[in-house]
Amino acid sequence: MKLYTDKRVVQLKTSVQLQKNEENNVARKEPAHLNFIAMEGIHPKAEQYGVTDEQDKTNLDSYFAYMKSLDQRFFTWLEADANNTILFANDPLKAIKTAVPDFDESFLNKLNKDMFK
Repeated sequence: MKLYTDKRVVQLKTSVQLQKNEENNVARKEPAHLNFIAMEGIHPKAEQYGVTDEQDKTNLDSYFAYMKSLDQRFFTWLEADANNTILFANDPLKAIKTAVPDFDESFLNKLNKDMFK
């Protein structure tokens, strides 16, 4: 599906539950559209995300490069079945591991969880 871009896009129509309203104490669901866009020509860099530590930048750039190398394979899997898209929306890591059984988690393990603070 193509939306506002010439890149490959998978759209998931779903709903999100909003917190209970203080006045009537009732939670309500609102429609939501999630768009997953293939990386294709996008080349993210750690600096674009405000990462300043040199080791963190190196690790994040390596992670981005690795994920980009999986983009075609993963996105083909994502497009193949709506259930794949639902899994990705709910559990991204499980979806990636399902789509790419040989996914190398060492790239994730090198990321500093506090690098964006």
